[in-house]
Amino acid sequence: MKMLKKVLPVMMIVGLVLGLGFMASPALAIDIPTVGGISSDDDVPQLIVKVIQWILIILGSLALLFLIIGGLRYVISMGDENAIAGAKKTIIYAIVGLGIALVSYVILAWLNNAILS
Repeated sequence: MKMLKKVLPVMMIVGLVLGLGFMASPALAIDIPTVGGISSDDDVPQLIVKVIQWILIILGSLALLFLIIGGLRYVISMGDENAIAGAKKTIIYAIVGLGIALVSYVILAWLNNAILS
């Protein structure tokens, strides 16, 4: 049973990563780069904004991943109080991280419109 507790989360994470990789395949025609690509004719402020936007997208995605991991840890805790407490902390921290990433993205979009326009 302890072996299952160690192997199951790793298998779920690997399955999630492989599943996300399939979902982001070009065959599905998903236009992921919504913040725009980086081209050689961009000026420095626009380049900085685009890099920060990509960083925030990555951080938001990681927060969602940890939210899923926390939920899975909660489900497979099997009544263990320490595991439940750890899972709840993971969920809370992931929600806080997701909130920070979203607020940062909104502030950056507002500043982008105010400064670069």
